[in-house]
Amino acid sequence: MEGAVKITYQRIYAPLRNETFKSISELNLAIGLQLKEHHQKNFQRKTFSRTELFESSEKPILNPLPESSFIMKHYTRAKVQRDYHVVLGEDWHFYSVPSKHIGSTVNIIYCTDTVEIYIGNTRV
Repeated sequence: MEGAVKITYQRIYAPLRNETFKSISELNLAIGLQLKEHHQKNFQRKTFSRTELFESSEKPILNPLPESSFIMKHYTRAKVQRDYHVVLGEDWHFYSVPSKHIGSTVNIIYCTDTVEIYIGNTRV
């Protein structure tokens, strides 16, 4: 890993050390140009560059990104209270459960949009 840091410094940052940039976008543009040049240089003792390696070996096997964003879900357990509600401790909201499940321990899976309550593998 230290070798990669050294190469990055030598090929991207060192050539820019005497330049003066008036904005972050101007600096980012210069870094992008240096990075593109770095990717197009051949590896030591090889006849291909990082760009060529990516185009020939890695790009063909890439899969498209999922249509929907990943949503982090949280898991917890709770006991159904006598008023047939469970309390989600993180936000202290009450969620109702059918009264026949009073006293049961339930599994709760929740995210920012949904709350799902399960007894065993059955969603209630």
